[in-house]
Amino acid sequence: MTKTYHFLSGLPRSGNTLLSALLNQNPNVYSSPLSPLPELYLQLKIVGTENENTQRNVENKIRTKNVQNNLIDVFYKDVNKPVIVDRNKAWGSPVHLELIKSSINPKPKIIFTVRSVLDILASFVNLSPKHYMDEYLNQKNYMSYYRDNKDGFAEYLMKSNGNIDFSLCCLANALKKENKDMFHIVEYNDLVNNTQKTMNVIYDFLEIEPFVNNLIDIKKLENDVDEPLGFPVNMHEVKKEITVSQTNAKEVLSPYIYHKYSGMDFWREGSLLKIRGEQE
Repeated sequence: MTKTYHFLSGLPRSGNTLLSALLNQNPNVYSSPLSPLPELYLQLKIVGTENENTQRNVENKIRTKNVQNNLIDVFYKDVNKPVIVDRNKAWGSPVHLELIKSSINPKPKIIFTVRSVLDILASFVNLSPKHYMDEYLNQKNYMSYYRDNKDGFAEYLMKSNGNIDFSLCCLANALKKENKDMFHIVEYNDLVNNTQKTMNVIYDFLEIEPFVNNLIDIKKLENDVDEPLGFPVNMHEVKKEITVSQTNAKEVLSPYIYHKYSGMDFWREGSLLKIRGEQE
């Protein structure tokens, strides 16, 4: 069977798991659980460029590159569907995007789910995942001694080189001229409020036949074991029917945090934040 590979990335708390469950309703599509492939490709790249035995002779270089070029086929050998969507938040990053282009497809299609940065922060603050909260408190930053815990936690989530910062870096790649037509951005609000219309546009982007999704019996195929990692049991929960989040960022976040992180949604018109290399 000939298989076509696409990719699903996104900002945290932006409907990524829901979208994956909807894609899996299509009998011709397999959307993966959160995948280890980006890390596997990165490690192979390191072996291919830094390992002394690889550098010692040309045969090892060729064989390592062959492993890299065939990795995704081997990884999904057990999946008997023509369209496979590999899901990981890292796929939009500069290094991983180049790995896709060099090893899988020079012109990939990447779906990227997004949501307002303020709504992402409010969702995390409401959940207060033990893993992240423990990290914040254990770091014993100065602000943990005098700042309100909610404010301090929000600042921790927005730290430089943190998870949200990394995801925004991945998203910025979607707006670069050289990546035009490779990304399709899906707004969380569109996904939950106009689900079938949003899915139809995604099917068109992936160049696959339209499919009518069942919006009253949504099931997540994979079973994520989040609790041992310090995350809430409902961290990646998908409900049977789509419900619009009632989280109000203005009510959850302090006026200071709300004001500080307003205007960061650079993929939207009117954003105060500008990025390098943006498409005209």
